[in-house]
Amino acid sequence: MKIFLDADSCPLRVRSIILKASQRLKIPTYFVANVPISVEGSEYAEFVLVEQGPDIADDYIYDHAEVGDLVITRDIPLAAKLVEKKLAVINDRGVEYTQDNVQSRLSIRDFMYDMREAGFVVEKTSNFSEKDLRLFASTFDKLITKMSKFTK
Repeated sequence: MKIFLDADSCPLRVRSIILKASQRLKIPTYFVANVPISVEGSEYAEFVLVEQGPDIADDYIYDHAEVGDLVITRDIPLAAKLVEKKLAVINDRGVEYTQDNVQSRLSIRDFMYDMREAGFVVEKTSNFSEKDLRLFASTFDKLITKMSKFTK
């Protein structure tokens, strides 16, 4: 099992939780971004710098993640492709993407994009909160525990 993080816009506190788990559980973890990200604190974590450009980090993650890996991303199109590839995927607010929910989330995302493009003001996502952090930590821990049982 490996962990891949779409790290470009991931909150620092989420990255910290992932780093600690990586070290504690000795799970190879890859922080993928097009800007430098510190991965100090875990000898199992590695930073992967990709070129600037749309979807370059997403493509790297898609090409390198395999069944049995966990991916953390808020990019719903990437999440949809990874779920189709049978990977475990969550976002930085603790939402697990599954076969049952990812297509509806993708449809909502596309609808909101179309509304913005048409000039309608669309409410942005709220700021990252303590509740979001707790939900992420809980979902992340649950998935890591579950997935670790299958890799032993």
